Amino acid sequence: CPAAAQLAHELLQARRPVGERARAGDRSALLASRREAVTQYRRALRFTGTHQPLVRADLLDALGRELATLDQWAPAAEALEESIGLWRAAGVPLREGDALRRLGTAY
Repeated sequence: CPAAAQLAHELLQARRPVGERARAGDRSALLASRREAVTQYRRALRFTGTHQPLVRADLLDALGRELATLDQWAPAAEALEESIGLWRAAGVPLREGDALRRLGTAY
């Protein structure tokens, strides 16, 4: 049953640390497997809570970069907008500025 297989897969993913899922996205991006990278970053974001704002911001930046590479500008802008708010709240102006620069390209 596909639904049962998907549920089992999600349960296994929930046990993996967020960093491990993020590295899977990084590996996919490094290999220019853009769609797989997007999938991995989105999966990692599902398991990144609000108690990890810098991890979340970093994942959103990576997701935005990969979505832009795939010419998916609107979702890229959404990811970057959220990351900008997180970088700003955390007081990390260099990362905020970098995300703002990429957001300008997405617009």
